[in-house]
Amino acid sequence: MQKWKHSQGTFGLVTYTLYDLTEIDSAGDEPSLLELIVTTKKREARHILDQTPVKELVSLKWKRYGRPYFCLLGALYVLYIICFTMCCVYRPLKPRTDNRTQPRDNTLLQQKLLQVTP
Repeated sequence: MQKWKHSQGTFGLVTYTLYDLTEIDSAGDEPSLLELIVTTKKREARHILDQTPVKELVSLKWKRYGRPYFCLLGALYVLYIICFTMCCVYRPLKPRTDNRTQPRDNTLLQQKLLQVTP
């Protein structure tokens, strides 16, 4: 990242810096910088995520692609859980007639077969 960094000027404690971002997120045959950071096993490579332009790029990609996809999958999961719960709550049951040990065993239920009426 240092070879892509060009200091433009300093005004007191503030330094103006330009970064060359042409190869940071490229689509092509060679992997981009972000792909290399994610796929590497070295922890030192992840320190580049502390650089401001990389942070901004990751934040932009999260807002544009990651968050909507995550929200969609979360909504689909909640819808699935609601449907599964409704199927379990409203499944057809009938009283169980066999294996009663006491006359008060009327809460034992078994699955009722579904019948299709023509």
